[in-house]
Amino acid sequence: MPIALVSTDRMSCIREFIHINSSEVEYYNFDDRPGKIFSGIEDCRQTILVTERGAGLSWVITSKYNRWKSEDRSKLLKSLQTHKWKLPNLTDPIPKIGTKTEEDILQKLQQKSGGKSVQDFLKDSGTKIWYHNAPRYWIHAHTEEYLPKVEYYSKLKENKVTGEKLPYDLKEAKVSSHYKPVTLEKDNAPIINGLLNSSLFYWWFVAWSDGRDLLADHIKSFPINLEAFSQTMKDRLKKLVEELMKSYDKNSNIKVNERMGGYAIKIKEIIPSKSKAIIDEIDDIFAECFGFSQKEREFISKFDIEFRMESYQ
Repeated sequence: MPIALVSTDRMSCIREFIHINSSEVEYYNFDDRPGKIFSGIEDCRQTILVTERGAGLSWVITSKYNRWKSEDRSKLLKSLQTHKWKLPNLTDPIPKIGTKTEEDILQKLQQKSGGKSVQDFLKDSGTKIWYHNAPRYWIHAHTEEYLPKVEYYSKLKENKVTGEKLPYDLKEAKVSSHYKPVTLEKDNAPIINGLLNSSLFYWWFVAWSDGRDLLADHIKSFPINLEAFSQTMKDRLKKLVEELMKSYDKNSNIKVNERMGGYAIKIKEIIPSKSKAIIDEIDDIFAECFGFSQKEREFISKFDIEFRMESYQ
């Protein structure tokens, strides 16, 4: 089945039908990068569903969002991590988790947030934070000052010394359609900017999403009480976020493409893996806020690290 079976609201009626009519249900979740369950098919993020007919249940077995390299395919099914998950409601999405540690993290997020979420702190006007809505291995978000833009030039001009073709005569700069804003009070903006760039939020996204699209609801539903952050924590996050914005800018990859018609575009690709040390410090603050154990901190810091550090996005 498509991964949407466990992760989207539009599949809620199917989940309900499965849970009402089964005595046992197992969900095994797979990405399509870098290795694929079904070779040669694009965009084939999948859930393998195993059921036994019955009169209903309150628990299911779920797996992490499995990623693997093609050369490790033969080991994949033997190394699946799974976890028993109690269903709050028969229609609810099923988190893609495979360990008790992850369930403990989810519980601490709920407990420490006191019933509040990002949604409670969003505003109609104020300071905007821009997030990239099509992540794979990283989520990056930016202040207005450091928001990457696509620059359009009338033509490429050749450097007579090096022979390199460079963009010439800037016409306009646009924000990519993949960047979406959230608006907050100025004092809260660094907290949410830090959160969106954190490995903690990336793990949350992987656990609950279709693995492809970062939706506003994924952000709004994250459990957090911004009122619980001390001024010291806010100041630390503000400083680290400023460092991260500068690091993203410094370590970005500039790509220039000539387009049909002779004009050119310049794109700034963000490479979060080169800023991992700063992201780790941001995660440490959130770990402190939520009361994570050392084991939980290490899980978040190392989550999918093998694949994330090899990738731009």
